Amino acid sequence: MWHQNLHLSLFVLSLLLLFAQLPVRQKHAVHLWFALFCGSIAILALQRLKGADWGVWQYLIELGACLTCNGYWLVARALFRPVAAGGRYHMLAAATVAVLVMGLQMLQLVQTQWQLAPSVLAPLSAATGELLTLLSSTMLMLTLWEGCRGFAQAQRAERHQ
Repeated sequence: MWHQNLHLSLFVLSLLLLFAQLPVRQKHAVHLWFALFCGSIAILALQRLKGADWGVWQYLIELGACLTCNGYWLVARALFRPVAAGGRYHMLAAATVAVLVMGLQMLQLVQTQWQLAPSVLAPLSAATGELLTLLSSTMLMLTLWEGCRGFAQAQRAERHQ
């Protein structure tokens, strides 16, 4: 029961933070990335609240949850390095994690819907999941690194964030 309350709280909080970005007049990259991150977390929390009740749609809904750790890394980059926030290689790294999340969801959808032989998709799904775990952990460490690296140069308001 407390899991549901936690997911509901996360859903409400992420939506509130998402909508808090709307009245910001001068939007910067950090506002966009934070809004996308909050939307992705809201979708993830909604999926966890509903569980398997969505049926096939759960896999398609989870596609929206592809900007979690990679999205937060882009938020940290935009927050601590506004000038060099989103270079081509940074977007490519974040997109790689997003594509892996989507690919894993599609593999699970194919496996449940078409009942293909587990010997075909199970190794591919396991490899994708392990690669995703490795890259997601790397993104979280890069987020921490951005904060540590840019903390000394950050202004007071950014330090509080």
